[in-house]
Amino acid sequence: MAAQALRGRGGAEVRAVLARVAGAVAVGGGLATLRQIPGLPLSQAIRARLPADDPSLAAEAIRARVGTGVLLIDDVHWADRFTLELLPELARTCRIVATLRTPSPLSTAAVQRLHRAAARWLDLGPLAADPSAELARTVWAGRGEPPTAAELAAVLDRSGGNPLAIRLLAASDEPEAGAVHTIASTLAELPQPARTSLAALGLLGRPADPALLGEGTGTLVAAGLVSELPDGRVAAAVRFIAEVAAGVREAVEAARSGAVIASATPVTPSGGFTVVPTPPPAVRRSAVQVLDESERPTGPAVDASRTYTPYQLSSGQHLIDVHDHLRAELEQIRDLVEQVAAGSIGIGQARSHINTMTMRQNNWTLGTYCESYCRLVTTHHSLEDASLFPHLRRADPALAPVVDRLEAEHRIIHDVLEGVDKALVALVDGSGTIDGLRAAVDLLDDTLLSHLSYEERELVEPLARLGVL
Repeated sequence: MAAQALRGRGGAEVRAVLARVAGAVAVGGGLATLRQIPGLPLSQAIRARLPADDPSLAAEAIRARVGTGVLLIDDVHWADRFTLELLPELARTCRIVATLRTPSPLSTAAVQRLHRAAARWLDLGPLAADPSAELARTVWAGRGEPPTAAELAAVLDRSGGNPLAIRLLAASDEPEAGAVHTIASTLAELPQPARTSLAALGLLGRPADPALLGEGTGTLVAAGLVSELPDGRVAAAVRFIAEVAAGVREAVEAARSGAVIASATPVTPSGGFTVVPTPPPAVRRSAVQVLDESERPTGPAVDASRTYTPYQLSSGQHLIDVHDHLRAELEQIRDLVEQVAAGSIGIGQARSHINTMTMRQNNWTLGTYCESYCRLVTTHHSLEDASLFPHLRRADPALAPVVDRLEAEHRIIHDVLEGVDKALVALVDGSGTIDGLRAAVDLLDDTLLSHLSYEERELVEPLARLGVL
């Protein structure tokens, strides 16, 4: 029964392996939001709690339950450290089948340990063209009509044969947010240089020279996230994943579509600059202020006689679209904080253990989301510092004071993000309060929104005029 629940190409491979093995199958799996629970996938499999402080005793309990059967652990990429360290030891005496999505959020060392312990390692790779098209058509049917040839081609091009990407892109023009966030959480585990390089590919939307993308390119090649082309450039293995890495999937599509940009920012008959930067927040939430806005320099004034093409205008609008994604994510964090606050009211000893664990899970879910958002903002700013700002300095030296100020503010925002992390850790371990987390998010709200507004005010026109994006 457990094997029948496995779907897709990977599911077929696992079912084929299990069909050749006699005995019962004990099934467990990793969960992204519950990675902090030691041994959770193993406990699920044997339907019993395990002593997380005694790996030897836990291993013996698992061996006794599995016996001559098979231990099947799905989604090992979301497994906790205790499970990852125990699996190679269990493989000495138990028959184990494990599924691991690659690239995965696991460290290289953890994957290498699994490799060494495995009797056989099946690398399934991407789906071929025909199965990809069949899957896309099947999922698209849920919309009530078949895809056009152009729509199908776009799904296949952006998905790169990745089944998850195919399902998300074919199901809706707006892929399900939870799944997209799961992808972002996985990518957030990459080293910072690799995240920056992949985000750059997502923003560019085309193959690029490794020198432009930075030092993280080698890590991406090794992880299979990008491929090397014969002309020396590199391309994203799955364009959609690169767009998620940039945190601007919607903005990428808008920046490439003149129709979308035109509807959002109509071009005036005179050809003047029509992209409107986002104004700063009218209301400040925090009593603390870490940015002295009066010291911000101003760049060259816009030439009222200058004309701009729709493509140039889209380059300026692109930055606003990127920032709008960050603004929307910030609102979601605030909503999550309030959900946790509402769920925490009235918790006492009368609450059952299950309810307590559910509240813990809510806190962990918030932690996963906040951490991913912090990394998303850091990636965005690192990409600007490493790729965008040097180009602006060279193209227009008059922008240097503005660029210097923006880079300085990026460092301040990094410190504010660290404050959110610390408040979150304090909430989870019990040393902090929800009000402390609220205050940290309020400061992030004020600081980030003010910075994004200032950056748009100073850069949207230069980006259009200089053609940097």
